[in-house]
Amino acid sequence: MRQKRAKAYKRLMNLYSQNFGFRSPFQVLVGQDFLLEQANKQIDLAKMLSTCVQGECKPMITQCSVEALYKLGKDYQGVTNLAKTFERRRCNHREPIEEHLCIKDVVGETNKHRYILAVQHPRLRSQLRMIPGVPIAHFNDRGVLVMELPSDATMKQKDMLKEQLEHQAPLLDNIIGATESIEAVSTTMHKRRQGPKAPNPLSLRRKKDLPPTGRLSKKELAAQEAAKAQKDRGKKRVREEEDNELEEEADELPKRAAMADVSAEQEEVLSTHPEQAVEPLNKTGGENDGAQKKRKRKRRKKGTEEGEEEAAADAASDNND
Repeated sequence: MRQKRAKAYKRLMNLYSQNFGFRSPFQVLVGQDFLLEQANKQIDLAKMLSTCVQGECKPMITQCSVEALYKLGKDYQGVTNLAKTFERRRCNHREPIEEHLCIKDVVGETNKHRYILAVQHPRLRSQLRMIPGVPIAHFNDRGVLVMELPSDATMKQKDMLKEQLEHQAPLLDNIIGATESIEAVSTTMHKRRQGPKAPNPLSLRRKKDLPPTGRLSKKELAAQEAAKAQKDRGKKRVREEEDNELEEEADELPKRAAMADVSAEQEEVLSTHPEQAVEPLNKTGGENDGAQKKRKRKRRKKGTEEGEEEAAADAASDNND
């Protein structure tokens, strides 16, 4: 392919890519008559199509076109085998229909799947020119694969899209201006202030050398709380001991009163009946000895403060006797 023609085809495909969304690899929908023309030329079809569209391409064929090739018989078996290597495009026709009707149905009114048509049928090409955004390739009279110029429908659609972009341009300019103003404000806000710098942290004294600021650390607070709790426990213990002493004194009061009554009765007996003083003293002495033994045994078993208090009371009663 000549360099001038290659540049023209490249500009043409750029037009379809920018305005109609064509992307590589391009989908090339091949017709039956195009394959028959290629068989007469004996050329590499895939290579020729890639050169024509100036990019990677993916040949495709419809099921109706393959059925039409089957009907031609064994004389065109090579063309049928070549068609089988192409990607099969399902046209959803239960029964095969005429090829030009099938291709027109697959392309639709807007060519939303972005096919490049490789067909030879003149009537089909004229019908496809009415659809915007449909590139058409075919063999000319000299047998050269060429691509047609954009149709009038394609150019009208291109101009319409261009006008829409022009109407949207002021809105885009306003949006861009707003973003630029926001960026300018942000840059001014984050601009570094002029003035004295902060001191070098390495030249400052360490924290441990600094004088106390009056705030306590966590360890010191915990130690104060522990000391306070221990002090409260000591006060509570002192109060409990005082309460126990008061209870003990209250328990001893009736015992002391009883002992005082006994001693008063004994004095009255001695004063009125001195001759009976010996016998009761022996009896009481025997009873006191037995009570003392029992109390000693209890004191040995319990070993508590109550036993000690009872022993002290017994000693006091012996002294009084």
